[in-house]
Amino acid sequence: MRHSLQRTAIRKRPMKLGTTVILMVSAVLFSVLLVVHLIYFSQISNMTRDALASKALAVARTLANSLMKKPEESGIQAIAQAVNKSNDFLFIVVTDMHSIRYSDPEAQRIGQPFKGDDILLALQGKENVAINRGFLAKALRVFTPIYDEHHQQIGVVAIGLELSRVAEQI
Repeated sequence: MRHSLQRTAIRKRPMKLGTTVILMVSAVLFSVLLVVHLIYFSQISNMTRDALASKALAVARTLANSLMKKPEESGIQAIAQAVNKSNDFLFIVVTDMHSIRYSDPEAQRIGQPFKGDDILLALQGKENVAINRGFLAKALRVFTPIYDEHHQQIGVVAIGLELSRVAEQI
């Protein structure tokens, strides 16, 4: 008999209504703030990535417009290196219509084909933005076609931004 009385006395008291309401409101508020933060971070990430891609595309278009001669007829490597140095990209590569490099940050790759299928859209005359891994690192890569004075496509400008630098900006 004494044993059963002790058990009943040890039973926990339920929480007060005020405490329960405060805990529930706090949990809902925390959940809402977490979701809003995640959505905000996602939007900022996308906007930053798009802004960096737009900058790279603008440089690629400007470079493509300045290379209206056949790639083999102009000093493309020097031009690409100067543009790359002033903009601090991972790479600027100029290719012909067969994806053969006329410029590269590493001169020994000139004459070799460009690595990656993400250049194919640009070879068809369409600008392209992709994330891919090349020889150097995983990068946000933008591609724009090069046209001659007769509006015939003669090549592609590819610009890469290292993904770690994109993440740094975000």
